[in-house]
Amino acid sequence: SDDDNANTKGVNDTKSVKARGVKSIEGIKDMFTQVVRGGSFPVLLEKLLGSIQKELGKTYGVYPGADMKAAIITAKSLGSKIALIDRGIDITMNHLLATPIKEKINLLRSRGTTGNDWGVIADMLGTNIENILKEENIERIMIELKRSVPSVYSALVDERDRYMARALYDLQRTHPGAEIVAVVGAGHKKGISRYIKRLEEGKEIGTDGLTDIRHVSKLQMLLLIVMVLVAYILIRIRILRIG
Repeated sequence: SDDDNANTKGVNDTKSVKARGVKSIEGIKDMFTQVVRGGSFPVLLEKLLGSIQKELGKTYGVYPGADMKAAIITAKSLGSKIALIDRGIDITMNHLLATPIKEKINLLRSRGTTGNDWGVIADMLGTNIENILKEENIERIMIELKRSVPSVYSALVDERDRYMARALYDLQRTHPGAEIVAVVGAGHKKGISRYIKRLEEGKEIGTDGLTDIRHVSKLQMLLLIVMVLVAYILIRIRILRIG
């Protein structure tokens, strides 16, 4: 009967949710086991961030690197040259790990409610991807990041904006007649455009130190990994509820 089918579907859905939850826990345990056996904290952090991207991709249908792959395929089909303009992930991870301990603690203490805190970002993640990518919503997220954790914002967004702006500006000068198309994350578009304009006006944008390796204490590493792990668990809970 229809009731039996509905009950069967409900049981199967519950089993599926539990299986996904167990799989997630096993994945986290595997990551920490690798670190204990000689892996590095930066590698663990990269894996956790990668897992978050994959989970969001499964939910919203936007997978990490999909935009870059599409750009490369399109460029090759047109016979265009490809330039990798972003800063190396190892440098970005180092600068992220080196952010002040106080900011990491602020992230962990975030209330997660609406208002001037991380609720702004949480509300965004609770909607569909089209809403998240609206310019006004991206602007809200960037403003909240910059206000709450300025050093984290600098490492993940502003420093890379300046790095990519410099790279694009140099490409324009090296190839003055070329038509250059830049494929970047939605949160970087406004900053890169602003910095390129400053360079065209002959102004400096402060690129010194963007590729320097900074000292990172074990406590700084641990706090950031705990923060990302908490974020990963919360996202998994939200996704399991949606599923």
